[in-house]
Amino acid sequence: MNQYLMQKALRCRNGRVAIVTGRDRQAFGTLRELSLDRDGGTVPKGPKVILHMIPELALKQPFERLEGPHYLTADQLGYRLESQETLPQLRPLSKPRLEIRNRYLSSQGIRYEFDGPAYLEVFNTGLIESVDYGTLIDAERNFLSLDDLFEACPAAVERFLQVLGELGYRTTTCLFLTLTDVRGIKYETSGHRISFFKDQDCVAGPQVYVYGSTPDSDVPANNLVLELGGCAEEGP
Repeated sequence: MNQYLMQKALRCRNGRVAIVTGRDRQAFGTLRELSLDRDGGTVPKGPKVILHMIPELALKQPFERLEGPHYLTADQLGYRLESQETLPQLRPLSKPRLEIRNRYLSSQGIRYEFDGPAYLEVFNTGLIESVDYGTLIDAERNFLSLDDLFEACPAAVERFLQVLGELGYRTTTCLFLTLTDVRGIKYETSGHRISFFKDQDCVAGPQVYVYGSTPDSDVPANNLVLELGGCAEEGP
């Protein structure tokens, strides 16, 4: 993926995070241009783990898409996502296997809310947004287990690559992992003492995947999360 498209993917991620967290934001022209500026609904305030999968074709206008799918209507997208093969892959980043509670169609895609504090949105440009706001981060203990994140992230990436492939997005795909509103949250991983996030947001990535390649074990996800070290300070 060239530098221009990578920067465009970063702007998409930043704009979507601003929408998900409900923060004041400037007008994101890139989001409007790519039909990604929809506010999907109310998400409770508090810490969130957000995973974005952005295929290269999602960053291009319809007239630029000489190969790959054009934008799908919500009904077309819903039909293809809910085929017998694809529906089992429509699960958010969360480690537990959550059941779909609500399903919302819009002109820009389809959103699934789960019996648990998480949702998954698939836009008709091919972008996938997974938002966990309570399953991975224990609100009562103010705690995040990176071991759980290490386990959940590569599994989710593999599922989302399968979904994108079935939608026709066999193309270079950007992966972004973002933790928001985590200042003061405790975290630990095997063999390390408890630490605390010192910044409001922690960003990992981008990591670039090519559809058809299988992530080796949990190495890509581990690499992403280990980059969060600059957002943390050691505990006592």
